[in-house]
Amino acid sequence: MAKPSIVGVDWGSTNLRAFRFDAEGEIAEVRRAESGARTLRGAAFADVLETLISDWIDDQSRIVTCGMAGGREGWTEAPYANCPVDMHALAGSVIRAPAKFADVWIVPGAKSIRDDGRVEVMRGEETQILGGLENERAPAIVIAPGTHSKWARVENGRLVSFRTYMTGELFALLKAHSILGRTMDVSAPHDAAAFDLGVHRALEDKGLLNLIFSTRSEVLFEHLSPAAAPSYLSGVLLGAEVGEALDRTPFTRDTPIFLVGDPGLAGRYAQALAIAGHNQVQTLDGERAAARGLWRIALERGA
Repeated sequence: MAKPSIVGVDWGSTNLRAFRFDAEGEIAEVRRAESGARTLRGAAFADVLETLISDWIDDQSRIVTCGMAGGREGWTEAPYANCPVDMHALAGSVIRAPAKFADVWIVPGAKSIRDDGRVEVMRGEETQILGGLENERAPAIVIAPGTHSKWARVENGRLVSFRTYMTGELFALLKAHSILGRTMDVSAPHDAAAFDLGVHRALEDKGLLNLIFSTRSEVLFEHLSPAAAPSYLSGVLLGAEVGEALDRTPFTRDTPIFLVGDPGLAGRYAQALAIAGHNQVQTLDGERAAARGLWRIALERGA
């Protein structure tokens, strides 16, 4: 009997990516849609997914979904798996989505409880991180940049713990809804020198709230151009994140650091880490890592 075909879906808040795998787990085709989980409710998830991949599947297919489809406001809530967690534990905790057109599994997110009782959560990044580091057994730090960036500790194939930084969302809010946006050219291309200046200042001065306001005053007194201001603010916020996270994440100089995500954003994190003294950073393609994680979970589940 032929093995069932496997499709992986990484469903974010603003868009989704679907991967059709060949028999060896390689990506045969990728499809994308802008129907993010934030815009959908209930049966709309099934409608969107069926429209996107109907010609990929038959009645034996298995579809594995990670990300915000399993959130509280998503398709069907998938309870968080407690850290430390590995691929086997994620696969054992998947739930079935209420889909009539195919057998759809939703991967749980991950939950990390800090010593003071505060809870950190992620959805989708757990699959991406463990997929990207499937062959890494030594302790490592993995950074998943994004709207809510994650700094995770991974060891022996397990996601041990993580912290969340709202850097991306704060950057977007400050540009669009604060006085800073009035003196910015938000359509300007990235300015590397202004970004580096912001990173340096944030690493040297822990007064983040004061540094944020300097984005406006530097433009008012023509130390920065309006076109450079967004990159400067990005550097300030990212530098603050990197400085705090390096202070709070247990690791040694020999601990490898991986970046997994969008190549452009990962490049800015790599630059900020280099300014902070960490030059040996490895970058992993986020899309391929997510796909690999979905494939591995399907195999662990017995697809």
